[in-house]
Amino acid sequence: MGNFKRGIFLGGLLGAGLAWLSVTKEGKAMRDQAMEHGVKVYERVKRELPKTAAWKKMTKSDFAKVVQKIADDYSAEFGLAKKITNTVVALVVSQWNKLKKE
Repeated sequence: MGNFKRGIFLGGLLGAGLAWLSVTKEGKAMRDQAMEHGVKVYERVKRELPKTAAWKKMTKSDFAKVVQKIADDYSAEFGLAKKITNTVVALVVSQWNKLKKE
């Protein structure tokens, strides 16, 4: 499969997933749950990052790894589904620029 076709396919899947999150009751509930947990994980990330020696030189990729670890620990603590955890990670990683400015 060429890159173009793969991009079309993945874009379609992403669009279907976003539509599901926006339209269905289950999707809205999942989105709300992910937002609630996302706030809590974000606060943990804000507390933990200054403790890391490399915080000032951290790249977004490094930040994503830290967020993934914190989210996995949080997920294990509260028994979150992997889908919710992945959504939480995406939400928190999207706040990279905001955290970098703080």
